[in-house]
Amino acid sequence: MTKSFDHLLSILSDNTQPLPVARLPELSDLEPSQLDQLQSAWPDIEPSRRRTLLIELRQLADLHFEYSFESINRFALGDESADVRRIAIDNLWECEDVSLAPPFVAALQDDPEPRVRASSATALAAFVYMCEVSDFDAGMMRKIEDALLHSTSNDPDMQVRLRSLEALGHSSRAEVPSLIQQAYDVGDEESKNTALLAMGRSTNKDWSPIILTEFHNAAPHLRAQAAHAAGEIELHESLPELIDLLGDVNSDVRFAAIWSLGQIGGKRATEALTELLDTTDDADEAAFIDEAIDHAIFIASTPALVTDDPDQDEEITI
Repeated sequence: MTKSFDHLLSILSDNTQPLPVARLPELSDLEPSQLDQLQSAWPDIEPSRRRTLLIELRQLADLHFEYSFESINRFALGDESADVRRIAIDNLWECEDVSLAPPFVAALQDDPEPRVRASSATALAAFVYMCEVSDFDAGMMRKIEDALLHSTSNDPDMQVRLRSLEALGHSSRAEVPSLIQQAYDVGDEESKNTALLAMGRSTNKDWSPIILTEFHNAAPHLRAQAAHAAGEIELHESLPELIDLLGDVNSDVRFAAIWSLGQIGGKRATEALTELLDTTDDADEAAFIDEAIDHAIFIASTPALVTDDPDQDEEITI
């Protein structure tokens, strides 16, 4: 096994050879000694090759849940290449280990590359959510939110500011609603998109008038973002317009409306989804509709999730 791993490292370090993609599963769940060996060999691998390696590892992890390359991505957070650092952060965004929060905060505050700071802000969104829904170290929570608030208002790069605000969408901090409103009022499509995403994450129904207005935006991605936000907020008054969006010419808008109808549930939503399922000839759309219907039925059958919306009390039959 050791000889085999040594051979793999020699190929990885030989920049004249093709990347041994078929052998990359051997990098999953490395022993500490193997990880030390890889770290020692890491500087000998060209930055572009390290970048490609991390991309390949992410694809492997996406396809095979049993593979884990977390330890490699963790040490790659300190890589000299900004691209490698960014990809490492992106690869770790689903990891909820609290020990990752400090390096993400440090990257947001100090990394010289805007793309790395933006990826760090996006990765911190999961920790902001955890702060809101579970027990979390209060001191760390404050550090995360303070760093994001500072970046939202002060980072020189627009993308970093927007990604930071998106991450704060989950936060109940008093400063956040006015920042969301400011982003929306800027008026350009990118800022509006970020504001709508943050509104949805806030689950605050005070944003309902804006969300309903944006259902009619000429830009498809803003209609889609508004539709998705309605589902996150479980905005029952949006049902008629969400049902109308099932006929939108843009597939992203339709998929957002399907998802949100599943989140809101109720007889009208389920009937509309069932009718669409009967007429679609798109296999991917049909599978997505099935999932939405299942979720709508789950909501209707779970008393703790049923709201005071009268539609929810009606019997659902498929």
